[in-house]
Amino acid sequence: TGERPGEVWAGSSRARSDREAKMENTRLRPEHQWIHFRVDITGGKMLGRTELIYAPSGNPSQIGLNADASQIKILGVKIDNVEAKFVHNQTHGFGRPGEAKDSSERKFTADRSVQFTREQEYFRLDNMRHLKDADARACERAAIEERGELLIDVPTEVGKRRNAIKMKKKSEIDLLSNDKKIESEGIPIVVSIQFLVFKMEYGIHVVKPTQEAYDNRPIHMFTYTSRGRPSSWFPCNESHSAMCTYELVFDIPEPYSVVAPGTCTKSAAPLRSDQYPNNPYRQWKFEIGKQVTARGIGFAAGPFGEKITIDPPEGINVKVALEIYVPWEPKHKLLGRIKRENLFARAKRRVQNTCACVFRILDSYSLSLAENNYPFRSCKLVFVHEACSSVEAFAGMGLCHIDLLHESDIIDQVYESRRLLAESVAGAWIRHTSWINSLKDEWILDGLVAILVDRYIRESLGNNAATFLARKAALRVCHFEDPTYRKEKIKNSGSLIGDTDSGWRTVAIKTTHPRYPLSYNGFLSIGELAVPSRKDKACLVMLALQNMIGKSFRDLMNKYMKTKLSPGETSKAGDTRSFIKYCKKSRSYQDEAADIKIYAKQYIDNTNFPRLHVTYDFCKKGKNILLELVQDTRSADEVIKGRQLGAVGPRQGSPRKNTARRPSPRPTPKSKSPGVRIRRTSTPNRHPGTPARLDAKSTRPEKKGSKDLGKKGMMFEGKLNIKIKELDRGFVKTVQFQGTQSYRIVEKIRCQSSKPRNQRRKRVAEDTLSLDDLLKRRIENPVCWVRIDPEQYWIRPVVMLQDEVMWIYQLRKEKDILAQLDAIQGIKMLGANVDPLLSPKALEDTMQDRNYFVEVRIAAAQAAAALASSGRLSKSSGSNQRVTDGADDGDWKTGTLTATDRAFDSLHDYLKNRYYQNVWKGNDFSDLQEYFMKRGVIRALSKVKDKNLTPTKVVNVILGLLKDNDNTRNKYSDTYYLSDVIRSLGDIKISHTESSEEIWDAIERYLNLDRVLPSYRNLISCACLEASCSLQLARVLSLEKISYDEYCTYPNYDGVRLTALQCKIRLLSLKERVERAPEIFATIMDEKTPGVRRKALRFWTEKWERQPGVLSIFRTEKPVEVVTSLRALVWECLNDHSDVELRYTARRLYYAIWGVWQRGRGEPGRLDEQIFLHVQMKPSAAMRRWYKSQEDLKKSQRERCRDNRVGAVIKVPARMRSSIRR
Repeated sequence: TGERPGEVWAGSSRARSDREAKMENTRLRPEHQWIHFRVDITGGKMLGRTELIYAPSGNPSQIGLNADASQIKILGVKIDNVEAKFVHNQTHGFGRPGEAKDSSERKFTADRSVQFTREQEYFRLDNMRHLKDADARACERAAIEERGELLIDVPTEVGKRRNAIKMKKKSEIDLLSNDKKIESEGIPIVVSIQFLVFKMEYGIHVVKPTQEAYDNRPIHMFTYTSRGRPSSWFPCNESHSAMCTYELVFDIPEPYSVVAPGTCTKSAAPLRSDQYPNNPYRQWKFEIGKQVTARGIGFAAGPFGEKITIDPPEGINVKVALEIYVPWEPKHKLLGRIKRENLFARAKRRVQNTCACVFRILDSYSLSLAENNYPFRSCKLVFVHEACSSVEAFAGMGLCHIDLLHESDIIDQVYESRRLLAESVAGAWIRHTSWINSLKDEWILDGLVAILVDRYIRESLGNNAATFLARKAALRVCHFEDPTYRKEKIKNSGSLIGDTDSGWRTVAIKTTHPRYPLSYNGFLSIGELAVPSRKDKACLVMLALQNMIGKSFRDLMNKYMKTKLSPGETSKAGDTRSFIKYCKKSRSYQDEAADIKIYAKQYIDNTNFPRLHVTYDFCKKGKNILLELVQDTRSADEVIKGRQLGAVGPRQGSPRKNTARRPSPRPTPKSKSPGVRIRRTSTPNRHPGTPARLDAKSTRPEKKGSKDLGKKGMMFEGKLNIKIKELDRGFVKTVQFQGTQSYRIVEKIRCQSSKPRNQRRKRVAEDTLSLDDLLKRRIENPVCWVRIDPEQYWIRPVVMLQDEVMWIYQLRKEKDILAQLDAIQGIKMLGANVDPLLSPKALEDTMQDRNYFVEVRIAAAQAAAALASSGRLSKSSGSNQRVTDGADDGDWKTGTLTATDRAFDSLHDYLKNRYYQNVWKGNDFSDLQEYFMKRGVIRALSKVKDKNLTPTKVVNVILGLLKDNDNTRNKYSDTYYLSDVIRSLGDIKISHTESSEEIWDAIERYLNLDRVLPSYRNLISCACLEASCSLQLARVLSLEKISYDEYCTYPNYDGVRLTALQCKIRLLSLKERVERAPEIFATIMDEKTPGVRRKALRFWTEKWERQPGVLSIFRTEKPVEVVTSLRALVWECLNDHSDVELRYTARRLYYAIWGVWQRGRGEPGRLDEQIFLHVQMKPSAAMRRWYKSQEDLKKSQRERCRDNRVGAVIKVPARMRSSIRR
């Protein structure tokens, strides 16, 4: 019926007006929903009919449902068999039908500039971003989605009939006190909707093979709305509170079958009758007796005829049946019985290798959720082609990409498949069966899923693997959400905090990446929830809460989930506030509960992360350890301009003595670290969800929670643990950031260990000593190392710069892999100014010691490569010759190599001594540690640079490994190994005088070989394309050497198409390729597979959100045709595309180019006024009413607070107000 923006539901629980209460009544919770589909797989259409049963207490006048008008056409609506009127709103596009949708067709005039300013001020709402470009339209779309696009008017006949039934029931009961009972029981209402799904751009994907591509691939279809909008393919209530039971009925043509959540009560029942004797359809029926959300409903239709079952291993007592479905190719049905059995046995073997771990996963989750059994009779896993993501979790059913199936010889995929299947099973268990309040509380489910996955990984792969994955998640979150500046090239000289000129190079990183708090109070769409960093942050916060609570966290999780897995009249929906209350009640001490409250305010309600600077000094005279901890509030521009970190607040003295002495301003390099290093830092606070900024006239911060000091950043409160290890003892010191003492803390700690005896008096050749003996000769004080925040509660890893000897002690003596990784990072930051007998030897020993975790050994190899690249390599590197030092420096060294030469030799000799004997030896991957180490050392060796060029020895090693590769006697696949070696070619940089033909021949040979004999998931082709793109960006290969257009077409594999698109996006940084930007964007939009389309556009957006230099070309608008066409394509996608996540990603890309930042400036850039006017020339009534309802709500809250405090309201004249203030 066209677009009719109705009233927008504010969703507030307090001080609602009658109009708001009426709007809330439209979102009724159904008791049961019955859905009947007739699916035409080949035609890509579905005809459906659904019935929703409600039991309201009153007589609703309107019922709101979600139904995407861009894909669903409503054919008719009935309420209790009475025809009902309805309005079907459209949430895509803008304006009325027939209006121009291209921003270039509207002309900007002086009159509209006034309108632009007025509308920008009018729509500046609380808890939202400042209005820019499509913000108002996106807010209105989210509001309509929350209220419901399909508004059904309840006929008056239905109301009259309900009143008559109530009066009849009332007359049968004599007691008047039972009136409320009659009202609460409710009379059921049946809403019947007949609809047609005429387009499948979002929510449902149909795999249609062609004669040119994948002619043997079976045709099948599946849904991918477990984290999206299921209303794109059937009308429903998407709100989390609308949980109900479901009954699904499917009519499918005879060659195909259906897999859906729930218990299958009817399968392949023929629908032939006397009227239709040749009806090819068969009926399938599924019943879900557990109350689930609409997002838990999905299905897969195709040739899933033969179900594969796996027997549980011995010792695993799991009562849940495991059902696995794999689509069969059409040619398999034409084969004989014996060949079909052989193919089925091969498929079952691949399924056995991949899914045998599911029983152990279920057993692990059953122990963790002892009081909450698996809510379904069976656990279903469906493998499909062209899946949107690796795994999708529906209610009791997991939809997985068929790439997860692998043979036993694929080493790397075993670990990845286990982690993904564990995530899928956990999501199918609790994600859609838990009763939460709204979208902003979904982080709780993400965190609980992460807790279950973390426990399974610790049981199956070990604690080190789980800890390493958590650290990677923390680095990803800081990398995307909170990068402002970084410091590089540290000199080995003493410097105070904030001295930016003492060997530091400051690089600003400005980004437009969205930063939403986990519990965001404004409008949230599905696209905003799909940001990957949000999921990682939820995992980290839940792990931190688990560590703070301790062993009782498992009982807390069971009690909380027990009330939320079974919604009823007495239970309430789970939200962030109630979950934090549960966590606080689990602690017996009041201080611990207060710490949880502060932690929740800072990491759940806010977006930034603390930036901590730490200096260390040791006073030899008093044997005291002096630590100074300062929170940095500088912005990127202030750091670039050279602003030093001064005294931003009062200092807090040591708890023992308030007269703590400040560390010496000019300590010696041996007793004072040369500076401070922080991995990532935060941006200025200009995003939603952060606390209100301080007024310009007020400098008094809030008493509790986080503080926002204007544009400088965030101040955090809470406890911080400092772990100190001395020669004779080790202890943990806790400091408190709170109140006005949350800026700078100075700690003075008494050292109780004795100073080591100086052993340098003995004249010995130090190059003959062991590393332990060298450390005893080099140590200057009894402090071995100092660690800040060892449990990583503050999410951002804090690395305090120490002496080289202290880093090596920490690497060799501390068993925690986080400490070992920090030590390796600290050695890496010291650069070439290290002792050539200490750091290279320590890194080499770490690489060769099998007692270290394999990722720590790989990190040591990467640090050795960075050390080898920090200086010039001598001609003797790689041999046993030595460079003799002519001068005697007092340490009686005879002849030593430099630190860079020793680091390079450790990498080069590791490969030569183990895998080279006249020629490179054949592959043998039976030792998994050596397999991963060989790949890591090759990647690290390829990054060694000598004056920004790759040494010839490195090039020869990589080319020799590719030339002599022999996997004939190896029982494991070399796909991942070869892909890493080929990617190493992309790191090579040679001079323009050298020829690159040998490098290109090696890449072309493997690229052509993978076409003839495809590797697993075509990983070798993907690696060849990535290496070619890297070499082209480094100007090693010419741009005409390879064309990526032929790899972007559909006959290529999904991963190959995605990699080719990513390579074309990376080449846009070259001025010669800027004009191809509109063509690349159109290619992404024309991609058939939704997963490739999403990942390609997300890659482009995340790359340009970091503001590369090429964006200046699009902002100056010198190539008018290129800029205009790209802007029109992006604008069309963010307004008219059916995919919610793709639409939101396009909006982020638009902001990255023309939205917030200007090149070289930290202030917000100029808005695109034409685009803004195109949307907001006629603001809808929905936005105005929403704004008015919010203002009325705030006014009523202020009046209530005033009445409660004063008791009476006294009006004071305006003239007397100034005197009262005085």
